[in-house]
Amino acid sequence: MKNKEEIFIKRVTVIFLIFILLFVSIFLRLVFLQVVKRESLISELNPQFDFGYKVVEGKRGEILDCNNVPLALDQVTFQLDVNPIKLNSRDKEKIVKNLAKIVGISQKEVDSILKATQYEMVSASLSLEQKKEIDELEISDGVTLTQTYKRNYPLSNLLASVIGFVGVDNTGLSGVEYGFNSNLLGNKGRVFYNINTEKPMTPGEPSY
Repeated sequence: MKNKEEIFIKRVTVIFLIFILLFVSIFLRLVFLQVVKRESLISELNPQFDFGYKVVEGKRGEILDCNNVPLALDQVTFQLDVNPIKLNSRDKEKIVKNLAKIVGISQKEVDSILKATQYEMVSASLSLEQKKEIDELEISDGVTLTQTYKRNYPLSNLLASVIGFVGVDNTGLSGVEYGFNSNLLGNKGRVFYNINTEKPMTPGEPSY
């Protein structure tokens, strides 16, 4: 009986020591990765996982009449920014000219974009159709399209003095637009993108 107890105790001791050794080895491995290899691991991971974000304006509320007919509403548009430094050097001029044809800018503006050393805003209010045309060009780098909003008044000048209007930042400046600005103002959001490719990490609506 005593021998059996001794054998059991020895087995438990061996198992315990094995667990201790495993724990120590895992701990030392973590210390090695956290202290010794930290910088090299960060440098390897950063190109893959670094990201930034752009703040985008939220959609402004609609103004309706008593019959729910819209008097003022936001229209989805897109801001186009181009950085020629990041474009394919061989096809740079061709790419910019293709974009110019879609957007409708002059040769002088094309030349200005080609000389830029950072992102240049080409247009602040492209339509969805224009965005689709740009997407079809399949430009990998150097071009970003950010969703924005443009205020639209279906009745044009009718009731303009009552409805009012907004400024370039989509903030009400007169009339109902101004008086109820805090109620109509949309919430700002963020579009996350990969720092290296500067492409959105997730397609679709901005992440609020």
